[in-house]
Amino acid sequence: MERHAWTLYTALADRGHEIHVFTVPSDRRSHTDIHDGNLHVHFAANDHGSVNCSLVFEIFHKENNGRSFDYVHTESVSLPHWRAKMAPNVAVTWHGICNSAGEVLTNIYQLPRKNVHVILNGVDETKFLYDQDAGARFRKQHGVPNNASVVLGVAGQLVRDKGHPLLYELRPSYR
Repeated sequence: MERHAWTLYTALADRGHEIHVFTVPSDRRSHTDIHDGNLHVHFAANDHGSVNCSLVFEIFHKENNGRSFDYVHTESVSLPHWRAKMAPNVAVTWHGICNSAGEVLTNIYQLPRKNVHVILNGVDETKFLYDQDAGARFRKQHGVPNNASVVLGVAGQLVRDKGHPLLYELRPSYR
């Protein structure tokens, strides 16, 4: 589980919300589920280390029996659409920096456009501006010579929603 997700889930649990997370261990080893106060982490992997959707829904229905979850959150397409129809109040997040996630949800998953809202993970350009003096201080502080090139990279899968094409398009504007 990524750090930002763990931070969110533990903060919500600390505020009194009952949180159930269905995930797989990143190391692909067997792990015991975590039940710590209001935070419940259910590890549901198949033999290959991927999410076992059948096991997730088995646990989901057991936990949801007699009381209904207020919301169900899933990242990306880890919740198949045919299963999502069986869960009330589903919220899907897809981390990226462009509209391609929304296009996938409307074009491939056939969700109505009125139900898809894209909130970009962009940079606030009013706060992060080119500052030649700050660049010079950075170079001096880290020992980067003025005539050296600085390499800019993007981490993540080579998929459109991670912004690789956008980075390529911006090449002429690099300073």
